Amino acid sequence: MIEDDILKAARIIEYISRRDAGHEIVHHRSYQSGLKSIQETVPDLIFLDMSIPTFDMGPTSREGRPRSMGGRDVMRKLVRRGINCVVVVVTQLETFGEGADAVTFEQLGQLCKTEFPDLFSGIVHYHATSSAWISELDRILEWEVGSK
Repeated sequence: MIEDDILKAARIIEYISRRDAGHEIVHHRSYQSGLKSIQETVPDLIFLDMSIPTFDMGPTSREGRPRSMGGRDVMRKLVRRGINCVVVVVTQLETFGEGADAVTFEQLGQLCKTEFPDLFSGIVHYHATSSAWISELDRILEWEVGSK
């Protein structure tokens, strides 16, 4: 999982643990650390936030620049390197990017489906105060399991 929000990550990890306790969960908080880990050991499934920082925040360092489409950048790298796995985007945002380059949640889903047909399995709109995202995630994962 690549997710910089600790509370959101904890809820997703809780969900995964309840759904299938047999899987190892590896959590990274930035583009760089997540990509490095994926290249070292390709996971079966990646939960990917779309807006992530470039680097992990350390005690004496900053997070680097925010990447509003960092998740898309990760998927582009996976394609370039021939890495094949299942990717589910889990995001809290309604829009991504700025100005003329901005896309909505729905547009992002279509963009990812078109650009990454072999990686992208779906997009989930996460809400901290609702559990509707769990049903969305269940639907995507059931489809993914059923198609294998």
